[in-house]
Amino acid sequence: MLSLMPLLPLLNLLLLLPSVFSQSSTPPSASSLRRDADLALASSDYSSALSLYNSALASDPGDPVTYSKRYKFYNRVSRLPKERLPVELKGLSQEELTDLMVGDLSGAIEKGEYLNKGTYQGTKKDKEKASIVEARAELLSKQVKCSNAIKDYQFLLSLPPASMEILGSARTTWSDSLPRLHKCIDLSNTLTSLVTAVPAKRDDRRIIDLVTQLLELLKSSPQSLVRERVSASFRVGTVDAYYSAIADLGHLIKSFPSELDLLELRGTAYFNIGELSGAQSHFTACLKTDAEHKGCKKEHKALKTVKKKVGRADERGEKGEHKEAVEYLMDVKKVLEERSQLPGKSMPAAVLADLYLIKLVKELSGFKPSEAVALGREMVASHDGPESLVALAEALIADEQHQEAVNVLRAEMNKFGNEVPQMLKEAMQKAEVALKQSKEKDYYKILGVARGAAKSEIKKAYKKMALQWHPDKNADNAEKAEKMFMDIAEAYEILGDDEMRAKYDRGEDVTGNGQQGGGGRHGFPGGFPGGFPGGGQHFRQGGQQF
Repeated sequence: MLSLMPLLPLLNLLLLLPSVFSQSSTPPSASSLRRDADLALASSDYSSALSLYNSALASDPGDPVTYSKRYKFYNRVSRLPKERLPVELKGLSQEELTDLMVGDLSGAIEKGEYLNKGTYQGTKKDKEKASIVEARAELLSKQVKCSNAIKDYQFLLSLPPASMEILGSARTTWSDSLPRLHKCIDLSNTLTSLVTAVPAKRDDRRIIDLVTQLLELLKSSPQSLVRERVSASFRVGTVDAYYSAIADLGHLIKSFPSELDLLELRGTAYFNIGELSGAQSHFTACLKTDAEHKGCKKEHKALKTVKKKVGRADERGEKGEHKEAVEYLMDVKKVLEERSQLPGKSMPAAVLADLYLIKLVKELSGFKPSEAVALGREMVASHDGPESLVALAEALIADEQHQEAVNVLRAEMNKFGNEVPQMLKEAMQKAEVALKQSKEKDYYKILGVARGAAKSEIKKAYKKMALQWHPDKNADNAEKAEKMFMDIAEAYEILGDDEMRAKYDRGEDVTGNGQQGGGGRHGFPGGFPGGFPGGGQHFRQGGQQF
């Protein structure tokens, strides 16, 4: 008889095969997938963790714990730099990540019935459930969904006493949140009414103020609000408003790097305040990604035209051909005036200030200060705003109408109450120092140079004046000549030294006897290197100020 003993191991193996196949075909449970996801997250393997949490939810879509776990995962990775995010999340903005978190919190709340008071039994689990509802309320408030946030907080405040005892001091936090959220609703409603109003009745400065209040109140920056503030800032069209838009657009570009229209807008904001290098870099970046981007292409072309003319003006200025330089700048003015007709691209008065105030340079440009004052008043009539008033004040100071300059600036400052723009504060400080200086010793006046005069002009003027008033050449008027000669030497000693001149310009004592010096570079802080010693706000090109 054939023995079966040698075949027994094989038979045992065959008997086990169905069990092995059965086990390998059984999918892992949601709890085991979740455990694996937790381990992956603990080791910072974010891609694997996300994949496992997703698989756990696919395995059991009704499990509130997995929703809660994935929310915590999103919350953790939302604080990571973009390069460390899982591939699936790298293209998302912070706001889109917040949407995912709110979605998972809502999933946990719905599946776990966390808005059902009957599920709260005065146990430690109540604390975990309430924390999920509270987390959603906080995120909803950051999304400016303040009404929904209030509903979540009001539910938490209505929990049974037994649960409240477990929750401890959380009740105080929830109660304190309600006034803030009600204010959020009031501000949001007012903002909506202003934004949807017809253009003639729309108050853009008020829109900017309301958005700013909301962002501070919510301690977050929802992109919808930030974009609204950018739009309002462009419509206001002042230098301060454009700088605000530039800051906001910088944040938006970080969140939406592929949105080329944002690069165009930021470049345009720089362009409109005369920051040519900033405009250039943004339009170039835009066209590098899309060479046919309509807006960037058009703006870049206009920018090239302006840069070319400003460059030629500077060349003329360096050669001493100041009248020709002004003509080039007036061509720039025409280009910019055409831009001011485009929606959302109004030209600020600061740009006009550069073009008009260049004429303040007395002997060099051939224009008298009185003519500059007339042009300044014309500018204020056409372009009302702090930039225009600062420009007019500078013209009045050049024309030695110091008190009038102070009066003009004070009247403008009174319009702003407690929120006076920095440029007006600085201009007033210069005007007041100039007024005080006009009653004492004015070194610029002694040498007969403009307050923005280049160092070479000061040296040239000193030599001329020293020769003119040398006592040996004024024997018939020796006393006056000696005094003038000493004043001229003193003036050059101060203005010929960069550090001393800077102190004098700030109104600091540079003589050691308590006299306050001049009132700042009233005419033209910055200016055209080698050509124009001045110019209100600045053109910038290739890293230089113009």
